[in-house]
Amino acid sequence: MRPRRPARVRRRDAFYRAIQRIRLDRIADGSLEPRFDREFYFLWTLQSRGKADYADFIVPGLLFMADYQADLNKAAGAEDAAALTAS
Repeated sequence: MRPRRPARVRRRDAFYRAIQRIRLDRIADGSLEPRFDREFYFLWTLQSRGKADYADFIVPGLLFMADYQADLNKAAGAEDAAALTAS
């Protein structure tokens, strides 16, 4: 019997975990600036202890998307405020 393909939700969650792992790797080597609060905390932990467990800073896909959307909304609000100030 052929093994079943994982469900769409599981594939999507694995994709978001991989994205977060790559982001944390790049933050650790200094090629990417932290964007979310947990990434700033990851960097702080890495600098203070010299090591950090990546699994402690990787969240489920739904929470990752919520963080990302909140960040986009914050950036959009800042652009709107700058446009109002400039006019």
